[in-house]
Amino acid sequence: LIHYGHAALYQGDADSARRYFAILNDQAQADKDGYWGGRALFGLAQAELMGGRVADAKKTVGTFRKLWNDIHSGRMVHPPNLKNTDDQIVDINTLDALIAMNAGDTAQANTLIQNTLTAYGYFTGKRKAILHSTLMLAAQTELAVGHADSSLAFAREARKIATRDSL
Repeated sequence: LIHYGHAALYQGDADSARRYFAILNDQAQADKDGYWGGRALFGLAQAELMGGRVADAKKTVGTFRKLWNDIHSGRMVHPPNLKNTDDQIVDINTLDALIAMNAGDTAQANTLIQNTLTAYGYFTGKRKAILHSTLMLAAQTELAVGHADSSLAFAREARKIATRDSL
């Protein structure tokens, strides 16, 4: 289900992506599965922003932030490991960056994405496949703040990751 949501999202079909991620979130809530709930909320917020549903996206980001804070506060007995994904980074800074970009605050968006890349070791040489979508966002934010050279570097790295032979 998550891959259908991602496919719709990457094809620009915000309504379908929103439906898939909402279904996944409902299932995760019924199963009390924080991992899939977090993944669903992350995608749902992206789809809502893409579809122009900014108020809904902000509400979804707020729900994700509560889960994120609970995970990182140590209050959860068995916290879901949202860093254990095989397809993308699921991080509150990324959602905050998307909200900032939507509001026209490109400098803040860029700072938040740089923080995400730092947290995931990008600047210390870790070039994991899950960085692809974050690198694409980094390329966008760098271009938005007038750093074309850095934008191209991030885009090249994203391309390299996307075309890497997994075998």
